Amino acid sequence: MIKNLHIITRLDMGGSAQNTLLTCEGLDKNIYEVVLVHGISLESQMTESEKHLVENLTEKAKGNGLRVIAIPSLMRRINPVQDIKAFFSLWRILIRERPTIVHTHTSKAGILGRLAAKLTKVPVIVHTNHGHVYYGHFNPLITRFFLLLETHFAAFTKKMVALTVHEKND
Repeated sequence: MIKNLHIITRLDMGGSAQNTLLTCEGLDKNIYEVVLVHGISLESQMTESEKHLVENLTEKAKGNGLRVIAIPSLMRRINPVQDIKAFFSLWRILIRERPTIVHTHTSKAGILGRLAAKLTKVPVIVHTNHGHVYYGHFNPLITRFFLLLETHFAAFTKKMVALTVHEKND
């Protein structure tokens, strides 16, 4: 079996989380052992019904053979202390799990997860951005910084997945 480990900052009712869950569930369990690593979604400000729905979807995915690991320090916003904790948690998980494929989702998980995957010598690294973040969302200096980071990490990413033509053009 090929171990495929997915990393995302949060599971909520957003498109990136839903797409990631569907991707994990859609992989052939006769070929892939699938592990999903995620943050704890504190920043999502979900309603109780949304939290309940996410819990149900996660439990359904577990019932379909998905292993789920939560990392409390993995969050969307930049927080140097928590980001370092999240990186070392990811690093330890990758050493323990020894996946063949690491597929990261969203910017923060993409940076931390790909770095940990590179350092632990994961053979195949895949990344999905899940959105248009390179232009118009931040001031030009921050945008340039994100582009520099993404260019650096793309150099050791085997495949980049674009969900839309606009993302592909970016």
